[in-house]
Amino acid sequence: MTELKPCPFCKCDYLSVHVYRSGVSFILCENPECGAKIELDMHSCSDTPTGRLIDCLVERWNRRVSE
Repeated sequence: MTELKPCPFCKCDYLSVHVYRSGVSFILCENPECGAKIELDMHSCSDTPTGRLIDCLVERWNRRVSE
């Protein structure tokens, strides 16, 4: 898995990755004053295996408008 960039809103490095059997996964900023979150389900990516879903999730979290 690619390393996660800090939260794009508060720059916090304390992030959690959640993967559920239902195919829903999300990354959450654990800063209580922020709480930014990105969520995907297995249908949001072209490939459905769990490993690919996590890669897709991390890729989207790490994407920045300025890049």
